[in-house]
Amino acid sequence: MTKQDNARSGADGSGPLLEHLVGFKEELTRSGYGPVRSGAHLELFADLCDWTKRQSLAPGELTSDRVAAFLEDRRARGRTDLVSVVGAAPLLGYLVRIGTLPEQVLVVSDGPGRALLEAYRHYLEAERGLAARGVERYVKLASRFVASLEHDGVIDWPGVSARDVTGFLAASCSSGRAQHAPAVVPVLRSFLRFALLEGVIALPLHHTVPAVAGWRMSPLPQGISPEALRALLESCDRSSARGQRDFAILILRNCSGAPGQPDPSLEQLP
Repeated sequence: MTKQDNARSGADGSGPLLEHLVGFKEELTRSGYGPVRSGAHLELFADLCDWTKRQSLAPGELTSDRVAAFLEDRRARGRTDLVSVVGAAPLLGYLVRIGTLPEQVLVVSDGPGRALLEAYRHYLEAERGLAARGVERYVKLASRFVASLEHDGVIDWPGVSARDVTGFLAASCSSGRAQHAPAVVPVLRSFLRFALLEGVIALPLHHTVPAVAGWRMSPLPQGISPEALRALLESCDRSSARGQRDFAILILRNCSGAPGQPDPSLEQLP
């Protein structure tokens, strides 16, 4: 390890993790990271080295709880890049693989909903078989919903209603964040279904989560066969004003060729 490596990473040249700096830098290069993102991850490495030194921790003591505390401290110091477990995954994964750090697990924050969120995390991991990133995304969003239900440190689970669900969705998918809806809706529906099965809520609130309209790659509307159209026309009661109107609409909507020219297959209709 050279002084130049230390300078690039921002490390002060000491600390129990620093001996792995060169190996991590090589790992980033093998993984295809360019100079800019490699620099960001090396800065994270240096920050972890410095924090570990300040806390007088050995690398083997960096459990999931302590890594979460480091990331929280990093956010509190105003950092905005690589401040989550997902962002730090390349560094944490590397240190775990070489046996420097213990295995990392998702940590759920303290609060009145922690027991349910822990059970939900276990369900996603053990029964759904989601990968670590998927589990974190689901649990983090579910944690946000649970936090929105908390009042004075308490959650009235029997009182959770459709209004709470739609209020959370409106806040999460407001006009400036509408693109988040496809990510939020399935997670919220999954968590509410789980809470119902666990007996925590009494109502099937997952049914109140609306579907997300998705028009991308939608096929063009398909026409109907002449036989189906003929059956529709014959069903119109042309002895009534409404039936005559419906008949006229169907004829006009199924013209072919020049405007107003009906489909030849309809010429034999009475």
